[in-house]
Amino acid sequence: LLLPTIEQLQPTPNYIDPLNLYIGNPDLEAMLRHDVSIGYFYYSQWYDATTYARLSGGHVDNQINHLVSTDSLLRQTFTPVNTSSMNNARITAEHSRPLGILNTSFKVKGSASYENGSLFVGDVENTIDKYSWRLSLGIGHRRVNKWKWGISHQIRKNQTHFSINTSFNQQYGTQIT
Repeated sequence: LLLPTIEQLQPTPNYIDPLNLYIGNPDLEAMLRHDVSIGYFYYSQWYDATTYARLSGGHVDNQINHLVSTDSLLRQTFTPVNTSSMNNARITAEHSRPLGILNTSFKVKGSASYENGSLFVGDVENTIDKYSWRLSLGIGHRRVNKWKWGISHQIRKNQTHFSINTSFNQQYGTQIT
């Protein structure tokens, strides 16, 4: 149970920044969050290998988001409102083991996540779907007490889809070496 803050409930406008007004909503309901996760960890002392996996998910009722409206003088008014539920799921896995060459080790990591919920664009409530993927491969020196070296490569991809305001759809990827 996540209760709204005093700032979110107080209906008096906050004029600290006259171009970005914040007005609370006394009708906000508390968010109710449910989470579940399961994990697995394995370490082999014979091979110095590690395997890790985790699956998690969640559901939020009465998600609190901000309704943003803009007037003719380009002043924005932010008001917290309850929207429909939000759901998310995530899976993460990692494996590492020695290579036996020059005292090096190999590591592979990956994760994927999904989120579905509501978000306001202007005064229009959109259903959004967010996807995120990440894969990382690395090779490194195993002796930490003298000197350490390593090289890795990571690939990430993110997508966001809006149900009504499709011009806000986003998709981007990065590669880090």
